[in-house]
Amino acid sequence: MTEMENSSNGSAIETHHLTFYEKFTAGEFGLAKTYWLFGVVPAFFVGLAMRVVSTSSSVFWIGALFIAYQLILLVAIWNAGKKYKGSRVWPLLAFLMVLMAVVRNTGPILEVGKH
Repeated sequence: MTEMENSSNGSAIETHHLTFYEKFTAGEFGLAKTYWLFGVVPAFFVGLAMRVVSTSSSVFWIGALFIAYQLILLVAIWNAGKKYKGSRVWPLLAFLMVLMAVVRNTGPILEVGKH
């Protein structure tokens, strides 16, 4: 949905009502919230779920879906980091931590998928 609004200088600008996914991947929630709320918290619960499920097939699919989510999270963190006004170290560290998690999680998930 698109609507026209007046800016402070009187000219018309177009605004687009973004979906949650669009806001998320555009980094609109900020770096800290994107990393901690959408990165660390889900990782905790996914790790817990993977320890609780009893079949290797379930572990594989939970892990595979979470890796796909983490790839989207990388985009969100990258974009949030570009908008971050503080030290450039924090966006870089956040991005590297998620990238390392993807790499770390990919091997075991692929091993489970072979059995």
